[in-house]
Amino acid sequence: MMYILSDYRYDRLGYYDEKFENIFKETKVEPILAKFKQDLNQVEVEIDSNNKSRIIPYPFLKPSLVLNSISI
Repeated sequence: MMYILSDYRYDRLGYYDEKFENIFKETKVEPILAKFKQDLNQVEVEIDSNNKSRIIPYPFLKPSLVLNSISI
């Protein structure tokens, strides 16, 4: 159990390796995941837009920089 919980994933939030993407395509999860990715992209656009008016950009919570990982 500790190994599963501490497994470090290098992919980004909302995007999974091909194995999981194929599993999601065969279930009801695919439209939900597509909407989630769309929402993440919209948040990224808003953050980029806000950063243009900031003296010092704050890119740290951009969805493309958040990993699909939880390290315990």
